[in-house]
Amino acid sequence: MRIMIATNALVGHFRPRLPFADAFRRAGHELLVVAPESFGPTVRRAGLPHRPCADVPPEVTAAAAARYSTLPPRQAIEALGAELMARLGPRAALPAMIDTIREWGPEVVLRETAELASLLAAERVDRPTLTVRIELACVIERGMAYYADAIDEMRATAGLPADPDLERLRTVAYATLVPPSFEDPENPGLPTTRRFRAPKQSSAEPPPWLPPGNDPLVYLSFGTVAGSDRYLAAIEALAALPIRLAVGLGDTTDPAVLGTMAPHVRVQRWMPQQQVMPHAAAMVCHGGAGSV
Repeated sequence: MRIMIATNALVGHFRPRLPFADAFRRAGHELLVVAPESFGPTVRRAGLPHRPCADVPPEVTAAAAARYSTLPPRQAIEALGAELMARLGPRAALPAMIDTIREWGPEVVLRETAELASLLAAERVDRPTLTVRIELACVIERGMAYYADAIDEMRATAGLPADPDLERLRTVAYATLVPPSFEDPENPGLPTTRRFRAPKQSSAEPPPWLPPGNDPLVYLSFGTVAGSDRYLAAIEALAALPIRLAVGLGDTTDPAVLGTMAPHVRVQRWMPQQQVMPHAAAMVCHGGAGSV
C-alpha cells in the first residue's frame, strides 16, 4: 500500500510520526513524505523519500509576525498560528499535495493536526486520511476554535464547501501516542481516536556521547525552535550544580554559537530522547508535547 506522509517544516511535528512510519515500513508499505523544500534534509535524515512542496517565503512569515506583534502575547500567538498554519502554509503547500495524490496515488494520507494542506487535498481528491495527534485533545479543541475562519477560507481556495463547524476535522480518523492519563477528563479526545505506544529503543548502556562521570545526569531541551539565548541562560544556571548536563538543541541553533563548554556539559544538535531518558535523573524542558 502507498502511504503519503504530509508535514510542515517543524521537526517537533514530524518526529512523532516516525514510529508510525517505521511500523508501516516493517509491514512492507511504500512511503513518500511531502514537505516544504527546506525540510528535505530532515526527511532524508530519517531515511524517508521526500517530494517538495513550496515553502512560505521568509519575508511573508516575517511580515505576518510583525503584523501581530502589538497584540497581547496570547492573542498574538493565536492570530499568528492561524495565519501561518491555516492560511499561509496550506496555501503554499496545497498545489503539490493535490498533484502528489493524483500522480503518485496513495491509498492513505498520514498527516498531523497542524498540517492542513493535505487534509484539504485528500478531501478534494477523495482519499482517506489518518491524523496523528501530538498534542492533548483539549489543545486541539482550542485550536479549532481560533483556526475555524482561516480553515474555511482555505476550503474555498481548494474548491471545497464551507465547514464552519469543522465537522470534517471532527470525523476523520485520529491516532496518538498521548497516554489517556495525560488527557483532560472533560475532553479526552474524539471517539475516532486510537492510542498507540512506540516500541522502546533504549539500551542499558549509556550512549558514548553523554558527558562522562558519575554525577546525576540532567537532560536539557527546549524543543526545536528556541534560540541560543535561552539555552545559554539555562546552561549557566545548571552547569553550576554538581551534575552532568546533556543539551539537545535541534536544527535551529548551532552548538558553536554557545561557545566552549565545561567537561561535564555536552551539547549536540540531536540527542535521541529515548536513549537519554533511561540514564537521566531529571529533564529541563519547555513542556512541548514530544518531550513530555
